[in-house]
Amino acid sequence: MNELTEEELAAKKEAEDEAREPERDDCYEYKLVGVNVHSGTANAGHYWSYINTNRGTDEKEGDNSWIKTEADLWMEYNDSRVSDWEFKELKSRTFGNEVKANQNAYFSSLGDSYGTSGYMLFYERRVKKDLKIIVPDDQVEERKTKGDDVQYDEEKKEHFKMVNYRSSADGELACDIYGKVAEDNMKYTFESDIYSTEFFDFILQILQSVADSAVDNDTKINGLKIGVKVGFEILARMMANPGIDKVS
Repeated sequence: MNELTEEELAAKKEAEDEAREPERDDCYEYKLVGVNVHSGTANAGHYWSYINTNRGTDEKEGDNSWIKTEADLWMEYNDSRVSDWEFKELKSRTFGNEVKANQNAYFSSLGDSYGTSGYMLFYERRVKKDLKIIVPDDQVEERKTKGDDVQYDEEKKEHFKMVNYRSSADGELACDIYGKVAEDNMKYTFESDIYSTEFFDFILQILQSVADSAVDNDTKINGLKIGVKVGFEILARMMANPGIDKVS
């Protein structure tokens, strides 16, 4: 049996790495590199492909263009015809919109037709690279004391450290802007749940239950007062007020 050359061994290892199932701790990023397109009906039609020709290459150090598939050269492969293709046309040519007069679409024998729809998507993946975290000048010594490998970029005049993607947030505190955004989102979610048609209908059901209950009149009246106050408070703050018809 002949021994494999270094190139063959490298190719074999690469094929095995591509074929294996991702491990739980793996972190990948994906780049769209191909779209198989269908035009026609469920019974018949035509297929062709848009393909990113810049495949299987990685970016050089300091170059962040790998993920920008829209900047690569794409081509259309349609039967025997191969031509340049602009990635900016992706939405208009693959999102299933209705066929236009100047587009090539397949018409069935029944006369109906569909626009062009993305049928299969192809991605290229790679393991996420370490992230560059900017270290404020007033935290440099503190970070070094904790064992962080803080470096200095002479060109950009900034301190930074390189960290593994999965552990990049360990020990980091949310900045003031992030905290404010998170607070606003929680408030918005709460108000969306409370000042909603569903919650208003729930209050009406409670009011109806109180009105139909067998409790004494004083308890019933107090319960209805509270329910009405809450109900109208919700109704006044709702962006859409379909519930107004139920109390008018």
